[in-house]
Amino acid sequence: MKVVPARRTLVLLESGLLLGLAEGIMEEIITHLSYSPYVKALLLMGGVLGVFALAIRILEPVIRRTLHAVSKLDSSGGAMMRLGLHLVIFFLIFVGYLRVFFPTAH
Repeated sequence: MKVVPARRTLVLLESGLLLGLAEGIMEEIITHLSYSPYVKALLLMGGVLGVFALAIRILEPVIRRTLHAVSKLDSSGGAMMRLGLHLVIFFLIFVGYLRVFFPTAH
């Protein structure tokens, strides 16, 4: 069993977490609008589709560049260097989740 997951696995997990964060931000904004629940549901569905479409257009090239940079790290610093980089990224996403979903947490 490998201690460090594959590059692609970690990047996909990070991307999924970022998409979830974007969806949570949209949900917070849309649910506070003064529209009917039907309109809010349509707006939220459209927003999720929009974020997903943007992710495909924006995140895909970023993911490719990230995978390229990480493969360079693998060749020079090894798997532990890559794991350290991903741990930093996961921590930053964690801080984003705390600020969005739990703004009063200390």
